Amino acid sequence: ALIVATIVKYAADAPLGVHILGPIHGALFLAYVLLALRARAEYRWSGRTTGIVLVDSVLPGGGFLAARRVELDAAAATVGYRPLVPSWVPDGYRLAEVAVARESAPTGKEGGNPPSRMVVSLSYRRGLDQVLVTTRLRGGAAWSAPLATGEGYIGTPKPSAIDRGALAGTDAKLVVVPRGTPHIWATTRDLVVTVAGDATAAELTRIAGSLEQR
Repeated sequence: ALIVATIVKYAADAPLGVHILGPIHGALFLAYVLLALRARAEYRWSGRTTGIVLVDSVLPGGGFLAARRVELDAAAATVGYRPLVPSWVPDGYRLAEVAVARESAPTGKEGGNPPSRMVVSLSYRRGLDQVLVTTRLRGGAAWSAPLATGEGYIGTPKPSAIDRGALAGTDAKLVVVPRGTPHIWATTRDLVVTVAGDATAAELTRIAGSLEQR
């Protein structure tokens, strides 16, 4: 909106839009920077992640530096491993977007997990419904549920047996709680995997069981 107001200011000699939107834009920018610095301290972001987030606030389209869309076949070249892709999704779902990020903020309750590195997120959509399949490098640290619910809604994971696919034999956990995103998650030797979204517990489990490297 500020860009349009600036064009109108110089093209039509009408500065009112800039006078109104300029201070609002400045205040929002300062709030963004302060929140980013607070998040760095709270979630233990690296200097690189903090820098990317701050660049996002300056460059139009800067968000693509942190997470960018790619073709599925190109994801492996970006993150250094072959992502897990489902061979089955519920009827009507189609792969709508593949996003990758070399680094993102820690997940889990109060950001207690290690920073997420080399993340691949597959978005499957059916109208307004969405299912996300996300893989990230595990590293050597312990992980808790990446999609932990907020305070007051304690999710009790249910063990979920997966007997086929790339997650066969893993200690998968299914979490369905009020005000939380239904999801199943598991760790392999190298990866942390989540399947989450608008699907039943049985469907989430079946999707997880159909994951294979591609």
